[in-house]
Amino acid sequence: MIGRMSGRASAAAEPDRRTVLTAATTLGLIFALAACGIRLEDDAPRIPLVPTREPVPDESALLAALVRARARRDAATGGAPAVAAARARSVEQARTLAGLLRQRGVPVPTAGAETGSPAPRTPTGSPSPSTPATNTLPATTPAAGTPPAPGTPAGSPAPSTPAGSPAPGPPAGSPAPSTPAGSTAATTSAAPAGIEALRTGPTPADLAGLARVSTANRALLGSLLLEQAVTTITLGGTVTWARHAPPSGTAAVRPLASMRASGYGLQVVTAQTDRTGLSLARAALAAVSRWQSQLQAAAGSAAGPPPVGYALPFPVTTPSAAKRLGAYLLPRSIPALVAALPATEDLPGLTWLVRAGAEAQLLAERFGAATPAFPGLTL
Repeated sequence: MIGRMSGRASAAAEPDRRTVLTAATTLGLIFALAACGIRLEDDAPRIPLVPTREPVPDESALLAALVRARARRDAATGGAPAVAAARARSVEQARTLAGLLRQRGVPVPTAGAETGSPAPRTPTGSPSPSTPATNTLPATTPAAGTPPAPGTPAGSPAPSTPAGSPAPGPPAGSPAPSTPAGSTAATTSAAPAGIEALRTGPTPADLAGLARVSTANRALLGSLLLEQAVTTITLGGTVTWARHAPPSGTAAVRPLASMRASGYGLQVVTAQTDRTGLSLARAALAAVSRWQSQLQAAAGSAAGPPPVGYALPFPVTTPSAAKRLGAYLLPRSIPALVAALPATEDLPGLTWLVRAGAEAQLLAERFGAATPAFPGLTL
C-alpha cells in the first residue's frame, strides 16, 4: 500500500503560481499575435515560439532602389520641363517599388506620400513583348501622340541599303563616350534647382550590383538603371560605362530580331524624311545597324536568317509620318534588351544591354517619344 505523501513533498511536486501565470501569459501573447496577423520588425527581439520573417530575394537591392527613387523624387524641385518629367518618373518608380515590396511582405520604410503626376507607363515587372522573329513590325498601338496617318499601303518596301550593314561607331568594348550616341545633353550652365542630384549615375558599381541580383528581379532593376542613365544624359550629365560587349549565344537572339525589325523601319524613316530630320534619322539608323551587327556576331550560329521584309505598322509617305514611325520603333526595340537581362550573367553583357537601351530611348526622345518610368517593361 502506498502511503500518503507529506505536505512538503506535495508542495514541491506542484508548479508554483508564478510559473503557471508566466506560461499562460506567453501562450496568450503567441495566440494574440497569430490571430491579429502582427509581424515583428526585422530588428525586433526574438520571442520564443513566434516565427520571424525571412528576407525575400533581393530585398536589400529593392529597398535600395526605393530609397534612390524617393531621393530623386524629392530632389527634383525645379520647374524645367525635363526636371518635372524626371520627377514624375521617380514618383511612379517609388510608388511601384513600395507596392511591390508590401505585396511581398517587406516592411517599407515610411516616407512622404507617393503622390505626383504618373509617368507614361506603369510596369508590373515583366518585360513587354519584343519584336518577334517574323516579317511584321510591332503591331501594338503607337505611342501617345502618334496616330496613323493616311498614305501608301502598309508594307511599303524599304530602300535597298541592307539593315544589317555595319555603320560607323565605336566597337564593342571600346571606351565609352561621356554622352551616348544620338543623345542631346542639356546645357550645364545656370542649371535649374534639383538638376544636380538627377544627373548622376548609374555607376559601374550599380551595374555590378545588377549582376548579383536574381534573374526574377534583374529586368526590373535593370530598367531603373536604364532610366537613370537617360535622365542623367538628358539633364547634361555624363555616364561612365565600364567595358561592355553584347550577350552571346541564345541571349542575343531576341535583341537581334528586334534590331532587325527596327533597322528595316528606320530605313523607311530615312527615305521618307526631309532635310530637317535627316540627320536624326541617319543617326538612329546608324546606331541600330551597329547594334544589329554586334548582336549578329555575338549570336553566332544561334542567329537565324533575317526575314525578307517587314510590314509597317501604318503607311509612311510623308516626313511627319516618318517621324512618327521613328518615335514608334525605337521604344519598341528596348523590351527585347530588357528581356535579355535575366539570361545574361556576365557584367560586360549586362552593361551593353543597359547602355544600348538608354541610347535607344534617348533617340526616341528626339523623335518625340516620352521616356516611361520603367523603359522596356509593360503594364
